Amino acid sequence: MTELTGNKGEWSEMYAFLRIISDGRIYGADGDSNKRDDIFYDINRVIRTEDKDTLDYVVSKDGHSAEVRSGSDVLLTVERTEFGKEADNLLETIKASKGPAFPSPGTQQFMSKIRCYKIKAPSADKSDITIEIHDLRTGMDPVLGFSIKSKLGHPSTLLNPGKTTNMLFSLGGPVNRYLTEEGSVTIPGETVVSRKLSDRYSSLIEKGITFDYIGADNETFANNLTMIDSNMEKIVAEMLKLHYIHGISNIENQVTELEKNDPLGFGKAKDQLYRYKIKKFLAAIALGMKPATAWDGTEDANGGYIIVKEDGEVLCYHVYNRNDFEDYLFKNTRLETPSTSRYDFSEIYRGIDGKYFLKLNLQIRFR
Repeated sequence: MTELTGNKGEWSEMYAFLRIISDGRIYGADGDSNKRDDIFYDINRVIRTEDKDTLDYVVSKDGHSAEVRSGSDVLLTVERTEFGKEADNLLETIKASKGPAFPSPGTQQFMSKIRCYKIKAPSADKSDITIEIHDLRTGMDPVLGFSIKSKLGHPSTLLNPGKTTNMLFSLGGPVNRYLTEEGSVTIPGETVVSRKLSDRYSSLIEKGITFDYIGADNETFANNLTMIDSNMEKIVAEMLKLHYIHGISNIENQVTELEKNDPLGFGKAKDQLYRYKIKKFLAAIALGMKPATAWDGTEDANGGYIIVKEDGEVLCYHVYNRNDFEDYLFKNTRLETPSTSRYDFSEIYRGIDGKYFLKLNLQIRFR
């Protein structure tokens, strides 16, 4: 049997799977990731695709066991306490691991027993686990996809970087006084090319050079942003300027600055609009929107988010408690600077019209 290895985030997905079956119920969370005792969903089954076969892990009505089924065939029955024991063991392995990828032999042995052969279940969308829950509010049993985010390892990304998330700015003001034709920054007595980006760009702002937004590099991404809100492109451009020029990266702090300066001129409504629109933007990314894929508003992770906390507690944000979910995203995300060479941004360049341009890249990570 080939040894399975994975990073903390990948093993966290297997941990969540084991813990959810063991508990037979998953509780909701508030905007600060605290358990809400008044919101919970009983688990009917977890659905996984393994080697082209769809398996159902069905929680028995008596609450003591779980059946592994392929179609109508029951392959085996396992006590739910076994799932709990293996979840505990895996949690300790994840916490103790220091390397980027590591095995968990005991977990793999149990996975083989219950017919799991991959750490991560394959998914073509933003959902990492598919669960049939019993919804006490409606009495229905919907099958829902959830995205899993873990706090056990390195903070995961909400929006991955790519050349598709580059946004274009033109430089105005006394540009020719400080820039060569190659776009190098020239300041008498020193060069700041090697300094960090925020220092480089803020030095230009101090000299009266402006950063004027032109548009998203990728038309599909631009259209997706417009689908969320007609002002979303301009708001994201202002968020990028706050990150790269002013060093303000936490989204909650960025909104404070946007409300104070009101770059889009919302006026009296500014204290609600920036916050509201950015929350909708984050939720759209979390649940379905991808920059390079034309988006029609459909949410792939139609159940919501499952989070694995530092102590191993597993909680969820269902679409029914969407306000808590949006608050969680708002309070726990930040902009990050990815590789400038890999994603072809940050270098000032001169266009054929003699004007100077700059691309900034959007990446959002949990913090």
